[in-house]
Amino acid sequence: MKNDATFEIMAEVQGASDADLSLIVPPTYNIDDMDPRFCMVSLVFTGCYCIRSSKTLDPAFPGMVYIDGKETEAPLNAGLMPMFGQLLGIKIRKYVREYGRQFEIRLEGLVDEDGMRLEPFTFTLTTLTRTEPGIVYPEHDADVLDAARESAVLLKNENRALPLGRGSVVNPFGTGAVVFHLGCLGAGKINPRYSILVKEGIEKYSSLKLNEELYDFYRDERDILPSEEMLERAKALSDTAVVFIGRTSSEAHDNLPEKGNYYLTDEEKSLVEGLRGRFATVVAVLNTAYPVETGWMKNVDAVLWVGLPG
Repeated sequence: MKNDATFEIMAEVQGASDADLSLIVPPTYNIDDMDPRFCMVSLVFTGCYCIRSSKTLDPAFPGMVYIDGKETEAPLNAGLMPMFGQLLGIKIRKYVREYGRQFEIRLEGLVDEDGMRLEPFTFTLTTLTRTEPGIVYPEHDADVLDAARESAVLLKNENRALPLGRGSVVNPFGTGAVVFHLGCLGAGKINPRYSILVKEGIEKYSSLKLNEELYDFYRDERDILPSEEMLERAKALSDTAVVFIGRTSSEAHDNLPEKGNYYLTDEEKSLVEGLRGRFATVVAVLNTAYPVETGWMKNVDAVLWVGLPG
């Protein structure tokens, strides 16, 4: 059976009040924004585009999201949210990577708490175009770059693991290499004209080279070791591993005494330990707005804290 439950596309309207956040407007998505505004409702929505259901949904029927006709994964159902009701997070970040184009998003297979099947819901998501660095406000961009350079802190550097030599290959490990945070949420959130993330920073603005095979492996956003074959190929390029550990930051949500906040997750710890046994040198890059535990640092040669350099 089917019913007429409706979904509302959640999007912010310029100059709108908080009460207008659920207006139905043409949805857009900023590829470079790791933590969209929906994360201010809950950090679980990182990398998601949220829609709101008028019906309470049965979690036993998670549904499926199709992007341009291709099956991706079930939406994130965080249950009923205070003031917002039933929100669903459509995981976009892993699948939408092209600037300035339209994507067809289709959600189907949902059932409400009364056992009624919802009609499939389809909408068009448009990714924003990107301003090239240094063109619109070059003086401002230069100031931001200087601030980012001056605020990075080298917390540990045994055996002169850093800096890497000119022309060295960077073997990136961890979701943090792909999901790199340049700013925070809440009252401190900004809407930058562009973002320079890890891949572009290495390839365009340094003498270093990126192991793209490893980088693409972590687009799936899992903090696991790749296959032994991939690790051997990486070691042939460089016997240094660079593990990225990042955290989303938002007022009243972050730095909790939990794994994935102040504490590393079990997966992050296993990743660091696995690299220690396979590479001669292990470097950690901390992309966090707040302190994290340090016990795991005994397994790395160098730690560079870069904060939120955006």
